[in-house]
Amino acid sequence: MISSHSIESYDISVLSMPLREPFRMVTNTIVTVDAVVLRLYLKSGLVGNAYLFSYDRRLTRILAELCDWLVEAIQQSDISDPEACWRLLNRSITLVGPEGLAMMAVAAVDVAIWDLKAKSLGVPLWRLLDRPGEGTAVYGSGGGLGSSIDALLREATDFVAMGCGGYKMKVGQPRLREDVERVRSVREAIGPGVALIADANQGWDYETAIRFADEIADLDLLWLEEPLAVRDKEANRLLRSRLSMPLAGGENEFGSYTFQGLVESDSLDIIMPNLQRSGGITGWLEIAEIAARSDCAVSMHLFCEIAAQLMDGLPNGGWVEYLPWWDRMMVTPHAFDGGKIRPPATAGVGLEFDESAVKRYSAI
Repeated sequence: MISSHSIESYDISVLSMPLREPFRMVTNTIVTVDAVVLRLYLKSGLVGNAYLFSYDRRLTRILAELCDWLVEAIQQSDISDPEACWRLLNRSITLVGPEGLAMMAVAAVDVAIWDLKAKSLGVPLWRLLDRPGEGTAVYGSGGGLGSSIDALLREATDFVAMGCGGYKMKVGQPRLREDVERVRSVREAIGPGVALIADANQGWDYETAIRFADEIADLDLLWLEEPLAVRDKEANRLLRSRLSMPLAGGENEFGSYTFQGLVESDSLDIIMPNLQRSGGITGWLEIAEIAARSDCAVSMHLFCEIAAQLMDGLPNGGWVEYLPWWDRMMVTPHAFDGGKIRPPATAGVGLEFDESAVKRYSAI
């Protein structure tokens, strides 16, 4: 058990990891992947790990400051109860607001506390949550708009060879015909037995989404992701009624209250809560419960180390997204097998940072 129920000390690192080439989406272009690494230390020697990501060093430094503020706010609290700590963290950001960077900082502290709880009991997170440990379907994510068709095909087939059961690519080229050609080329390369997803990052209007869906109706997409602004619930509800494929979205939405509205609006077939925008593991579990009550499907956005455990055996669960940008700062490789990602056997939430990488990519 936890020998000390309060945090003895902590450290926060800010990292900036350059991509080999810019990753272009319809909304913006990513050049570096920046991260906040948080570690909470107990007198017993246990360490609780968590990280957040951003795509701008200035925002990442703000996130680090917010994490520092929130850890100080709970440093004398009993951390053996993650849900109670999460409520305290949320009270701390009342005057800041329950969305945006403050909620992301809440997520980091929450994940680190869950990591400590699981480690104190000597079990992985999925056992702590009474999940079966059977593994969850996983897709490889990439397909930037700046990639050539040849590069897309190499990436897609590499993910399949790695053991992923699907591939997600970006759409949103200046000419819709180019998007259609790229999606068709990928489908031909990976074959009908591999799931294929197209993600527009909320960059289209209704008419463009309909035209695209009609053009690729024969390609059996697993889902179409965020063609429209997710908060335009009426437009998405109308689009959903016209599509022959599921409509997914929600990765940029914050907290259970927002997802309650999304689920009640019946505007999406699949919600995709992101761990850091959900407020961490505690917030994510609340959102999953909201979806379960309405029989709405859930697929998790990024954080595949933790997603492999939260999604494991979830009755309304779908897929885990694997984007390899954060692999270089981790020690433990992912376990892909037959289109699934296996949850880790080690105690904790599944995060072990490579100390040499933390030093190498330090942005302080």
